[in-house]
Amino acid sequence: MRNTFRGLGAIFYKEALHIRRDFTTLFFSLIIPLLQMTLLGFGIDTNIRQVNTVVFNADGRQESRDL
Repeated sequence: MRNTFRGLGAIFYKEALHIRRDFTTLFFSLIIPLLQMTLLGFGIDTNIRQVNTVVFNADGRQESRDL
């Protein structure tokens, strides 16, 4: 089990070196997602406005009508 993680660490290290050397890969894997999160974060509006609601009162008692 320990050898498996050692091999995984070596692959991670190798891929990190490749990404660090290639600016295009670094740009598309880090910068573009950060820009997308920023732009979409500003585009989302969490305020709720004018939501039509309907209440069906099948009970018919005075208390439920007052509610």
